Amino acid sequence: MTASVSRISWLRAARVAAIFALAGAAGCSPGYRTAGEAVFPYVDSVQSSNWTLLRCLYAGTEFPGPAADSSLDAFQAWARGRVVEFEAARERGAVDLGGDGIGLIKGFGLGGGTLLGIVRIEPKGQDTLDVETPATFRYDEIDPSVLPEGSVVHVAVAPVGKLVAVRATKGAGTTELDALKEIRLRWTLRRPPAREGCSPEWGVASVAVVEGSAKTTRISWKF
Repeated sequence: MTASVSRISWLRAARVAAIFALAGAAGCSPGYRTAGEAVFPYVDSVQSSNWTLLRCLYAGTEFPGPAADSSLDAFQAWARGRVVEFEAARERGAVDLGGDGIGLIKGFGLGGGTLLGIVRIEPKGQDTLDVETPATFRYDEIDPSVLPEGSVVHVAVAPVGKLVAVRATKGAGTTELDALKEIRLRWTLRRPPAREGCSPEWGVASVAVVEGSAKTTRISWKF
């Protein structure tokens, strides 16, 4: 979920809960810690526009490098371009769920209002891990009365990838939507190529929504 208001208490609570969920999972198996040290910083770096860290964690092939230009400037230009593409798609009401995860992370509010856990890790040889994470949306916990006048919440609905912009306007009446409540994501982790200034052992090669995993809940907001 995305909103023009970035300092709402329930967003802080969601982030704290996600951190505790990771800590609990990490105690079960070293594999969970390994996966968490790639997935969670990757999400945070996208949301905070930390392109230096994202470049280190990115193990995909879409940006210009290493065969072409693997410099930080080239990566930043590519990543910023992907954010511009996401913002344009969001305004059209349907985000690009490309494998790099940038549009997916921003469109679904991962690392903010959407809780993310780790439920399955499957090694695929020595250099690849498949990781499955449930993402739980919290639209049904939002109190519309605390949204500032004129603020916008982009609500993820079915089919997956569609976003509905809801503007908090006094006297607008009731808005009802079948919002996403849960989806599952499948992350492919690989060892990123050697890049100057980088040290992560594992990075994110791709992320996708598990087909058929979406669940929705009816929300009704009165303004």
